[in-house]
Amino acid sequence: MAAAVAGGYEKLDEDTKARVAFMRFGFGPKPGGRLSIGTGEDAAYNACLAELKDEQAALIPDENVRVVYGDWPDYDGTLEGCYKVACSPGERPRTAWTKESTERYVQFLRPRVGFVERLVQFWQNHFSVWTSKASCFSGHMDRHAIRQNVLGNFSDMLLAVEKHPAMIRYLDNHLSIGPNSPYVGRWKKSAWVKRQGSDYAIKNRPTYTENLAREILELHTLGEDGGYTQADVTAFAKMLTGWTANSPNTFYNADVHQPGAYTVMGTTYGQADVVRQVSACLKDLALHPNTAKHIATKLVRHFIRDAPDPNNEKAMSQDTADIRRLADVFSDEAGNLYEVSKALLELPSAWTTPFNRIKQPLPWAVSVIRGIGTTEVEARGFAWRYKLYLDLMGWAFWGRETPDGYPDDNAFWLTGDALVVRRNMAFRLVETRMQFLKTMADSKLGHSTPASLAEDLLGDCATPALTKLLKRSVDFRHLVPLIFLSPEYIRS
Repeated sequence: MAAAVAGGYEKLDEDTKARVAFMRFGFGPKPGGRLSIGTGEDAAYNACLAELKDEQAALIPDENVRVVYGDWPDYDGTLEGCYKVACSPGERPRTAWTKESTERYVQFLRPRVGFVERLVQFWQNHFSVWTSKASCFSGHMDRHAIRQNVLGNFSDMLLAVEKHPAMIRYLDNHLSIGPNSPYVGRWKKSAWVKRQGSDYAIKNRPTYTENLAREILELHTLGEDGGYTQADVTAFAKMLTGWTANSPNTFYNADVHQPGAYTVMGTTYGQADVVRQVSACLKDLALHPNTAKHIATKLVRHFIRDAPDPNNEKAMSQDTADIRRLADVFSDEAGNLYEVSKALLELPSAWTTPFNRIKQPLPWAVSVIRGIGTTEVEARGFAWRYKLYLDLMGWAFWGRETPDGYPDDNAFWLTGDALVVRRNMAFRLVETRMQFLKTMADSKLGHSTPASLAEDLLGDCATPALTKLLKRSVDFRHLVPLIFLSPEYIRS
Protein backbone atom coordinates (compact mmCIF):
# COMPACT_ATOMS: atom_id res chain seq x y z
CA MET A 1 0.00 0.00 0.00
CA ALA A 2 2.85 2.39 0.79
CA ALA A 3 3.71 2.35 -2.90
CA ALA A 4 0.13 3.33 -3.73
CA VAL A 5 0.26 6.31 -1.39
CA ALA A 6 3.96 7.23 -1.41
CA GLY A 7 4.63 10.97 -1.53
CA GLY A 8 5.94 11.13 2.03
CA TYR A 9 3.54 8.63 3.61
CA GLU A 10 6.29 6.07 4.10
CA LYS A 11 8.32 8.59 6.12
CA LEU A 12 5.60 9.16 8.73
CA ASP A 13 5.87 7.40 12.08
CA GLU A 14 3.13 5.00 13.19
CA ASP A 15 1.60 7.40 15.72
CA THR A 16 1.22 10.13 13.10
CA LYS A 17 -0.42 7.71 10.68
CA ALA A 18 -2.77 6.56 13.45
CA ARG A 19 -3.65 10.16 14.25
CA VAL A 20 -4.48 10.83 10.59
CA ALA A 21 -6.67 7.73 10.47
CA PHE A 22 -8.56 8.58 13.65
CA MET A 23 -8.73 12.37 13.46
CA ARG A 24 -8.92 13.07 9.72
CA PHE A 25 -10.77 10.02 8.45
CA GLY A 26 -12.45 8.75 11.61
CA PHE A 27 -14.25 9.72 14.79
CA GLY A 28 -11.26 9.60 17.14
CA PRO A 29 -9.75 6.71 19.11
CA LYS A 30 -11.37 4.90 21.98
CA PRO A 31 -9.17 3.97 24.97
CA GLY A 32 -6.87 1.30 23.61
CA GLY A 33 -8.01 2.09 20.07
CA ARG A 34 -4.72 3.48 18.83
CA LEU A 35 -2.97 0.25 19.76
CA SER A 36 -5.83 -1.93 18.52
CA ILE A 37 -5.15 -1.06 14.88
CA GLY A 38 -1.85 -2.89 15.23
CA THR A 39 1.67 -1.96 14.28
CA GLY A 40 3.47 -1.80 11.02
CA GLU A 41 3.88 0.59 8.13
CA ASP A 42 0.34 0.16 6.78
CA ALA A 43 -1.63 -0.49 10.00
CA ALA A 44 -3.53 2.82 10.00
CA TYR A 45 -4.38 2.61 6.30
CA ASN A 46 -5.44 -1.03 6.61
CA ALA A 47 -7.73 -0.21 9.54
CA CYS A 48 -9.57 2.35 7.39
CA LEU A 49 -9.62 0.03 4.38
CA ALA A 50 -11.04 -2.82 6.46
CA GLU A 51 -14.07 -0.68 7.28
CA LEU A 52 -14.56 0.13 3.60
CA LYS A 53 -14.54 -3.58 2.81
CA ASP A 54 -17.17 -4.34 5.45
CA GLU A 55 -20.50 -4.34 3.61
CA GLN A 56 -22.36 -4.01 6.92
CA ALA A 57 -20.29 -1.11 8.26
CA ALA A 58 -22.77 1.65 7.36
CA LEU A 59 -25.97 -0.20 8.17
CA ILE A 60 -27.88 0.37 11.38
CA PRO A 61 -28.86 -3.08 12.66
CA ASP A 62 -32.54 -3.98 12.78
CA GLU A 63 -32.34 -4.48 16.54
CA ASN A 64 -31.28 -0.84 16.91
CA VAL A 65 -34.36 0.29 15.01
CA ARG A 66 -36.47 -1.81 17.36
CA VAL A 67 -34.74 -0.15 20.32
CA VAL A 68 -35.60 3.24 18.85
CA TYR A 69 -39.24 2.47 18.09
CA GLY A 70 -39.97 -0.53 20.28
CA ASP A 71 -42.53 1.35 22.38
CA TRP A 72 -44.49 2.34 19.26
CA PRO A 73 -46.16 -0.84 17.97
CA ASP A 74 -47.43 0.93 14.84
CA TYR A 75 -43.94 1.97 13.76
CA ASP A 76 -41.23 -0.57 13.02
CA GLY A 77 -38.85 1.83 11.28
CA THR A 78 -40.36 1.25 7.84
CA LEU A 79 -41.52 3.93 5.43
CA GLU A 80 -45.12 2.94 6.17
CA GLY A 81 -44.45 3.64 9.83
CA CYS A 82 -42.95 7.01 8.96
CA TYR A 83 -46.21 8.05 7.32
CA LYS A 84 -48.18 6.97 10.40
CA VAL A 85 -45.94 8.99 12.69
CA ALA A 86 -45.84 12.01 10.36
CA CYS A 87 -49.63 12.15 10.44
CA SER A 88 -49.75 11.74 14.22
CA PRO A 89 -50.81 14.66 16.40
CA GLY A 90 -48.63 16.41 18.95
CA GLU A 91 -44.94 15.73 19.46
CA ARG A 92 -44.71 12.29 17.89
CA PRO A 93 -42.86 13.36 14.71
CA ARG A 94 -40.30 15.31 16.76
CA THR A 95 -39.95 12.41 19.19
CA ALA A 96 -39.21 10.12 16.24
CA TRP A 97 -36.47 12.48 15.08
CA THR A 98 -35.01 12.56 18.60
CA LYS A 99 -35.00 8.77 18.82
CA GLU A 100 -33.34 8.47 15.41
CA SER A 101 -30.59 10.94 16.31
CA THR A 102 -30.01 9.22 19.66
CA GLU A 103 -29.32 5.95 17.91
CA ARG A 104 -26.70 7.62 15.71
CA TYR A 105 -24.51 8.28 18.76
CA VAL A 106 -24.61 4.56 19.55
CA GLN A 107 -23.67 3.81 15.94
CA PHE A 108 -20.67 6.16 16.19
CA LEU A 109 -19.25 4.18 19.12
CA ARG A 110 -19.10 0.87 17.28
CA PRO A 111 -16.38 1.10 14.61
CA ARG A 112 -12.70 0.97 15.39
CA VAL A 113 -11.86 4.07 13.32
CA GLY A 114 -15.18 5.37 12.00
CA PHE A 115 -14.18 6.08 8.38
CA VAL A 116 -17.40 4.74 6.89
CA GLU A 117 -19.46 6.64 9.46
CA ARG A 118 -17.64 9.82 8.48
CA LEU A 119 -18.49 9.09 4.84
CA VAL A 120 -22.13 8.63 5.83
CA GLN A 121 -22.10 12.03 7.52
CA PHE A 122 -20.46 13.59 4.46
CA TRP A 123 -23.21 12.29 2.17
CA GLN A 124 -25.94 13.12 4.66
CA ASN A 125 -24.71 16.72 4.61
CA HIS A 126 -24.37 16.65 0.82
CA PHE A 127 -28.05 15.66 0.56
CA SER A 128 -29.05 17.93 3.42
CA VAL A 129 -32.67 18.03 4.58
CA TRP A 130 -34.28 20.06 7.36
CA THR A 131 -36.26 17.97 9.80
CA SER A 132 -38.79 20.75 10.43
CA LYS A 133 -40.06 20.09 6.89
CA ALA A 134 -38.86 16.54 6.32
CA SER A 135 -40.39 15.41 9.64
CA CYS A 136 -39.56 11.90 10.81
CA PHE A 137 -38.61 10.87 7.27
CA SER A 138 -35.07 12.24 7.80
CA GLY A 139 -33.86 9.22 9.75
CA HIS A 140 -35.41 6.80 7.28
CA MET A 141 -33.66 8.57 4.39
CA ASP A 142 -30.35 8.25 6.21
CA ARG A 143 -30.85 4.54 6.89
CA HIS A 144 -32.22 3.53 3.51
CA ALA A 145 -31.05 6.03 0.88
CA ILE A 146 -27.64 7.08 2.25
CA ARG A 147 -26.31 4.19 4.32
CA GLN A 148 -27.41 1.44 1.94
CA ASN A 149 -25.60 3.15 -0.95
CA VAL A 150 -22.62 4.84 0.70
CA LEU A 151 -20.22 2.23 -0.71
CA GLY A 152 -22.27 1.54 -3.84
CA ASN A 153 -22.96 3.63 -6.93
CA PHE A 154 -23.59 7.36 -6.73
CA SER A 155 -26.39 7.08 -9.30
CA ASP A 156 -28.25 4.63 -7.03
CA MET A 157 -27.84 6.92 -4.03
CA LEU A 158 -28.97 9.92 -6.05
CA LEU A 159 -32.15 8.19 -7.24
CA ALA A 160 -32.92 6.85 -3.75
CA VAL A 161 -32.53 10.31 -2.21
CA GLU A 162 -34.43 12.30 -4.83
CA LYS A 163 -37.50 10.07 -4.69
CA HIS A 164 -37.48 9.84 -0.90
CA PRO A 165 -40.31 11.62 0.96
CA ALA A 166 -37.79 13.49 3.13
CA MET A 167 -36.23 15.26 0.13
CA ILE A 168 -39.51 15.68 -1.75
CA ARG A 169 -41.21 17.27 1.26
CA TYR A 170 -38.20 19.38 2.18
CA LEU A 171 -38.00 20.94 -1.29
CA ASP A 172 -41.78 21.11 -1.78
CA ASN A 173 -41.97 18.88 -4.83
CA HIS A 174 -45.14 17.28 -3.46
CA LEU A 175 -46.71 20.70 -4.14
CA SER A 176 -45.38 20.89 -7.71
CA ILE A 177 -48.18 20.60 -10.26
CA GLY A 178 -47.94 20.72 -14.02
CA PRO A 179 -50.00 23.65 -15.39
CA ASN A 180 -51.24 21.42 -18.23
CA SER A 181 -51.68 18.30 -16.13
CA PRO A 182 -54.97 16.36 -15.97
CA TYR A 183 -55.52 17.72 -12.45
CA VAL A 184 -55.34 21.35 -13.59
CA GLY A 185 -57.58 20.55 -16.56
CA ARG A 186 -60.30 19.41 -14.16
CA TRP A 187 -59.60 22.34 -11.84
CA LYS A 188 -60.20 24.88 -14.62
CA LYS A 189 -63.47 23.18 -15.55
CA SER A 190 -64.75 23.03 -11.99
CA ALA A 191 -67.90 24.99 -11.23
CA TRP A 192 -66.23 26.97 -8.47
CA VAL A 193 -63.38 28.22 -10.70
CA LYS A 194 -65.84 29.10 -13.46
CA ARG A 195 -67.80 31.21 -11.02
CA GLN A 196 -64.63 33.16 -10.15
CA GLY A 197 -63.99 34.08 -13.77
CA SER A 198 -61.15 33.69 -16.24
CA ASP A 199 -58.86 36.22 -14.52
CA TYR A 200 -58.97 34.16 -11.33
CA ALA A 201 -58.18 30.97 -13.24
CA ILE A 202 -55.16 32.57 -14.89
CA LYS A 203 -53.76 34.13 -11.70
CA ASN A 204 -54.35 31.16 -9.42
CA ARG A 205 -53.73 28.20 -11.67
CA PRO A 206 -51.60 25.58 -9.85
CA THR A 207 -48.06 25.37 -11.19
CA TYR A 208 -44.69 23.74 -10.65
CA THR A 209 -41.87 24.58 -8.26
CA GLU A 210 -38.22 24.62 -9.31
CA ASN A 211 -36.78 23.88 -5.86
CA LEU A 212 -35.95 20.20 -6.30
CA ALA A 213 -34.74 20.58 -9.89
CA ARG A 214 -32.45 23.48 -9.04
CA GLU A 215 -30.90 21.84 -5.98
CA ILE A 216 -30.31 18.57 -7.83
CA LEU A 217 -28.38 20.45 -10.51
CA GLU A 218 -26.62 23.00 -8.30
CA LEU A 219 -25.93 21.07 -5.10
CA HIS A 220 -26.38 17.35 -5.63
CA THR A 221 -24.75 16.80 -9.03
CA LEU A 222 -23.17 19.36 -11.39
CA GLY A 223 -22.29 22.08 -8.90
CA GLU A 224 -22.90 25.83 -8.99
CA ASP A 225 -20.59 26.26 -11.99
CA GLY A 226 -21.61 22.99 -13.58
CA GLY A 227 -22.73 24.38 -16.93
CA TYR A 228 -26.50 24.21 -16.55
CA THR A 229 -28.82 27.07 -17.55
CA GLN A 230 -32.18 28.36 -16.37
CA ALA A 231 -33.73 26.52 -19.30
CA ASP A 232 -32.33 23.26 -17.88
CA VAL A 233 -33.82 24.06 -14.47
CA THR A 234 -37.24 24.82 -15.95
CA ALA A 235 -37.30 21.70 -18.13
CA PHE A 236 -36.17 19.49 -15.26
CA ALA A 237 -38.73 21.03 -12.90
CA LYS A 238 -41.54 20.23 -15.34
CA MET A 239 -40.20 16.71 -15.75
CA LEU A 240 -40.27 16.29 -11.95
CA THR A 241 -43.94 17.26 -11.57
CA GLY A 242 -45.74 14.25 -10.15
CA TRP A 243 -42.59 13.13 -8.32
CA THR A 244 -44.40 13.18 -5.01
CA ALA A 245 -44.73 11.82 -1.48
CA ASN A 246 -48.37 11.05 -0.86
CA SER A 247 -48.09 7.48 0.41
CA PRO A 248 -45.39 4.91 1.24
CA ASN A 249 -46.02 2.92 -1.93
CA THR A 250 -46.30 5.78 -4.43
CA PHE A 251 -43.65 8.33 -5.35
CA TYR A 252 -45.17 9.27 -8.72
CA ASN A 253 -48.61 10.77 -9.40
CA ALA A 254 -49.45 10.97 -13.12
CA ASP A 255 -52.46 13.16 -12.40
CA VAL A 256 -50.29 16.22 -11.62
CA HIS A 257 -47.48 15.55 -14.11
CA GLN A 258 -46.79 18.05 -16.88
CA PRO A 259 -46.69 15.84 -20.00
CA GLY A 260 -44.02 16.25 -22.64
CA ALA A 261 -40.45 15.55 -23.66
CA TYR A 262 -37.78 17.64 -21.95
CA THR A 263 -34.20 18.57 -22.76
CA VAL A 264 -31.73 18.82 -19.87
CA MET A 265 -28.00 19.46 -20.44
CA GLY A 266 -28.37 18.76 -24.14
CA THR A 267 -30.15 15.41 -23.82
CA THR A 268 -33.84 15.02 -24.66
CA TYR A 269 -35.89 12.63 -22.52
CA GLY A 270 -39.09 11.24 -24.05
CA GLN A 271 -42.45 11.01 -22.34
CA ALA A 272 -43.35 7.33 -22.75
CA ASP A 273 -42.59 6.42 -19.12
CA VAL A 274 -42.15 9.34 -16.74
CA VAL A 275 -40.44 7.32 -13.99
CA ARG A 276 -37.90 6.08 -16.52
CA GLN A 277 -37.64 9.60 -17.90
CA VAL A 278 -36.59 11.06 -14.55
CA SER A 279 -34.42 8.06 -13.65
CA ALA A 280 -32.53 8.32 -16.94
CA CYS A 281 -31.95 12.04 -16.43
CA LEU A 282 -30.69 11.49 -12.88
CA LYS A 283 -28.32 8.76 -14.04
CA ASP A 284 -26.90 11.01 -16.76
CA LEU A 285 -26.41 13.80 -14.24
CA ALA A 286 -24.76 11.38 -11.80
CA LEU A 287 -22.19 10.36 -14.42
CA HIS A 288 -21.55 13.84 -15.83
CA PRO A 289 -17.88 14.99 -15.67
CA ASN A 290 -18.90 18.17 -13.83
CA THR A 291 -20.57 16.03 -11.16
CA ALA A 292 -17.33 14.09 -10.76
CA LYS A 293 -15.40 17.33 -10.25
CA HIS A 294 -18.02 18.73 -7.87
CA ILE A 295 -18.02 15.62 -5.66
CA ALA A 296 -14.23 15.37 -5.74
CA THR A 297 -13.87 18.99 -4.64
CA LYS A 298 -16.29 18.53 -1.75
CA LEU A 299 -14.48 15.39 -0.54
CA VAL A 300 -11.13 17.19 -0.52
CA ARG A 301 -12.65 20.18 1.29
CA HIS A 302 -14.33 17.99 3.88
CA PHE A 303 -11.52 15.59 4.69
CA ILE A 304 -8.26 17.32 3.82
CA ARG A 305 -8.16 21.10 3.48
CA ASP A 306 -9.98 24.38 3.01
CA ALA A 307 -9.63 26.09 -0.36
CA PRO A 308 -5.96 27.14 -0.53
CA ASP A 309 -4.70 30.69 -0.91
CA PRO A 310 -4.72 31.48 -4.66
CA ASN A 311 -1.30 33.10 -4.22
CA ASN A 312 0.21 29.86 -2.91
CA GLU A 313 1.11 28.12 -6.16
CA LYS A 314 2.37 24.94 -4.50
CA ALA A 315 -0.80 24.52 -2.44
CA MET A 316 -3.00 25.29 -5.44
CA SER A 317 -1.15 22.75 -7.56
CA GLN A 318 -1.54 20.04 -4.91
CA ASP A 319 -5.20 20.84 -4.43
CA THR A 320 -5.87 20.71 -8.17
CA ALA A 321 -4.05 17.38 -8.46
CA ASP A 322 -6.04 15.83 -5.60
CA ILE A 323 -9.37 16.95 -7.04
CA ARG A 324 -8.42 15.74 -10.51
CA ARG A 325 -7.39 12.33 -9.13
CA LEU A 326 -10.69 11.78 -7.32
CA ALA A 327 -12.72 13.10 -10.26
CA ASP A 328 -10.89 10.72 -12.61
CA VAL A 329 -11.63 7.74 -10.36
CA PHE A 330 -15.27 8.83 -10.06
CA SER A 331 -15.60 8.97 -13.86
CA ASP A 332 -13.52 5.87 -14.63
CA GLU A 333 -15.44 3.78 -12.08
CA ALA A 334 -18.87 5.14 -13.11
CA GLY A 335 -19.50 6.71 -9.71
CA ASN A 336 -18.46 3.67 -7.66
CA LEU A 337 -18.24 5.23 -4.20
CA TYR A 338 -16.16 2.41 -2.74
CA GLU A 339 -13.44 3.13 -5.31
CA VAL A 340 -13.74 6.89 -4.82
CA SER A 341 -13.47 6.52 -1.03
CA LYS A 342 -10.47 4.22 -1.43
CA ALA A 343 -8.84 6.75 -3.75
CA LEU A 344 -9.41 9.45 -1.12
CA LEU A 345 -7.68 7.24 1.42
CA GLU A 346 -4.73 6.77 -0.93
CA LEU A 347 -4.10 10.45 -1.67
CA PRO A 348 -0.58 11.16 -0.39
CA SER A 349 -1.60 14.62 0.78
CA ALA A 350 -4.38 13.13 2.90
CA TRP A 351 -1.66 11.76 5.17
CA THR A 352 0.93 14.52 4.91
CA THR A 353 -1.17 17.71 4.89
CA PRO A 354 -0.75 19.52 8.25
CA PHE A 355 -3.64 19.36 10.70
CA ASN A 356 -5.04 22.81 9.95
CA ARG A 357 -8.78 22.08 9.81
CA ILE A 358 -11.03 22.87 12.76
CA LYS A 359 -13.13 19.80 13.47
CA GLN A 360 -16.80 20.42 12.98
CA PRO A 361 -18.94 20.06 16.12
CA LEU A 362 -20.13 16.50 15.47
CA PRO A 363 -16.75 14.83 14.75
CA TRP A 364 -15.20 16.66 17.68
CA ALA A 365 -18.02 15.81 20.11
CA VAL A 366 -17.98 12.16 19.05
CA SER A 367 -14.20 12.04 19.50
CA VAL A 368 -14.69 13.17 23.11
CA ILE A 369 -17.48 10.66 23.70
CA ARG A 370 -15.32 7.87 22.30
CA GLY A 371 -12.15 9.09 24.00
CA ILE A 372 -13.59 8.82 27.50
CA GLY A 373 -14.82 5.29 26.84
CA THR A 374 -18.56 5.97 26.76
CA THR A 375 -20.72 2.84 26.58
CA GLU A 376 -23.78 2.37 24.38
CA VAL A 377 -26.05 2.51 27.43
CA GLU A 378 -24.51 5.82 28.50
CA ALA A 379 -24.76 7.23 24.98
CA ARG A 380 -28.50 6.58 24.89
CA GLY A 381 -28.93 8.05 28.35
CA PHE A 382 -26.92 11.21 27.71
CA ALA A 383 -27.94 11.84 24.09
CA TRP A 384 -30.10 14.76 25.20
CA ARG A 385 -26.98 16.42 26.62
CA TYR A 386 -24.99 15.85 23.43
CA LYS A 387 -27.84 17.40 21.46
CA LEU A 388 -27.92 20.43 23.76
CA TYR A 389 -24.23 21.19 23.33
CA LEU A 390 -24.26 20.55 19.59
CA ASP A 391 -27.24 22.89 19.22
CA LEU A 392 -25.25 25.58 21.04
CA MET A 393 -22.36 25.02 18.62
CA GLY A 394 -24.72 25.52 15.68
CA TRP A 395 -25.07 21.91 14.59
CA ALA A 396 -27.94 19.41 14.71
CA PHE A 397 -28.91 16.20 12.96
CA TRP A 398 -30.92 17.23 9.89
CA GLY A 399 -30.91 20.73 11.33
CA ARG A 400 -29.59 22.89 8.49
CA GLU A 401 -32.48 24.96 7.17
CA THR A 402 -30.85 25.73 3.81
CA PRO A 403 -30.20 22.90 1.32
CA ASP A 404 -26.47 23.61 0.94
CA GLY A 405 -25.67 21.73 4.16
CA TYR A 406 -23.19 22.78 6.84
CA PRO A 407 -20.10 24.56 5.45
CA ASP A 408 -16.68 22.91 5.56
CA ASP A 409 -14.62 26.09 5.91
CA ASN A 410 -12.89 26.88 9.19
CA ALA A 411 -14.20 30.42 9.42
CA PHE A 412 -17.78 29.24 9.86
CA TRP A 413 -16.95 27.22 12.98
CA LEU A 414 -14.31 29.49 14.55
CA THR A 415 -16.52 31.62 16.76
CA GLY A 416 -15.80 32.54 20.34
CA ASP A 417 -19.14 31.28 21.60
CA ALA A 418 -18.72 27.89 19.93
CA LEU A 419 -15.26 27.42 21.46
CA VAL A 420 -16.64 28.22 24.91
CA VAL A 421 -19.35 25.59 24.37
CA ARG A 422 -16.67 23.04 23.45
CA ARG A 423 -14.87 23.81 26.68
CA ASN A 424 -18.05 23.41 28.72
CA MET A 425 -18.98 20.18 26.94
CA ALA A 426 -15.55 18.61 27.46
CA PHE A 427 -15.53 19.36 31.19
CA ARG A 428 -19.13 18.28 31.67
CA LEU A 429 -18.79 14.99 29.80
CA VAL A 430 -15.60 14.03 31.62
CA GLU A 431 -17.16 14.82 34.98
CA THR A 432 -20.33 12.85 34.19
CA ARG A 433 -18.34 9.88 32.93
CA MET A 434 -16.19 9.83 36.06
CA GLN A 435 -19.25 9.99 38.30
CA PHE A 436 -20.66 6.99 36.44
CA LEU A 437 -17.41 5.05 36.80
CA LYS A 438 -17.18 5.89 40.48
CA THR A 439 -20.25 3.77 41.09
CA MET A 440 -18.25 0.92 39.58
CA ALA A 441 -15.19 1.51 41.79
CA ASP A 442 -13.25 3.12 38.93
CA SER A 443 -13.21 6.88 38.53
CA LYS A 444 -9.99 7.23 36.52
CA LEU A 445 -11.11 6.20 33.03
CA GLY A 446 -8.97 3.08 33.24
CA HIS A 447 -5.71 5.05 33.64
CA SER A 448 -3.53 6.00 36.56
CA THR A 449 -2.91 9.57 35.37
CA PRO A 450 -4.29 12.01 32.80
CA ALA A 451 -0.92 11.83 31.03
CA SER A 452 -1.26 8.08 30.56
CA LEU A 453 -4.72 8.57 28.98
CA ALA A 454 -3.21 11.10 26.57
CA GLU A 455 -0.46 8.61 25.75
CA ASP A 456 -3.10 5.96 25.08
CA LEU A 457 -5.12 8.19 22.75
CA LEU A 458 -2.37 10.17 21.03
CA GLY A 459 0.92 8.33 21.49
CA ASP A 460 3.89 10.46 20.50
CA CYS A 461 1.57 12.95 18.78
CA ALA A 462 0.88 14.58 22.15
CA THR A 463 2.96 17.77 22.14
CA PRO A 464 5.54 18.37 24.89
CA ALA A 465 3.44 21.30 26.10
CA LEU A 466 0.35 19.12 26.56
CA THR A 467 2.34 16.31 28.19
CA LYS A 468 4.00 18.74 30.60
CA LEU A 469 0.65 20.25 31.52
CA LEU A 470 -0.94 16.86 32.17
CA LYS A 471 1.95 15.74 34.39
CA ARG A 472 1.46 18.65 36.76
CA SER A 473 -1.27 16.80 38.62
CA VAL A 474 -3.36 13.63 38.73
CA ASP A 475 -6.59 15.65 38.89
CA PHE A 476 -8.61 13.85 36.22
CA ARG A 477 -11.64 16.11 36.47
CA HIS A 478 -9.70 19.25 35.54
CA LEU A 479 -6.91 17.90 33.33
CA VAL A 480 -8.52 15.25 31.13
CA PRO A 481 -10.82 17.79 29.38
CA LEU A 482 -7.69 19.65 28.30
CA ILE A 483 -6.73 16.66 26.16
CA PHE A 484 -9.90 17.12 24.12
CA LEU A 485 -9.46 20.90 23.95
CA SER A 486 -5.87 20.66 22.73
CA PRO A 487 -4.89 21.32 19.09
CA GLU A 488 -4.24 17.58 18.79
CA TYR A 489 -7.99 16.99 19.20
CA ILE A 490 -9.53 20.20 17.90
CA ARG A 491 -7.73 20.05 14.54
CA SER A 492 -7.82 17.43 11.82
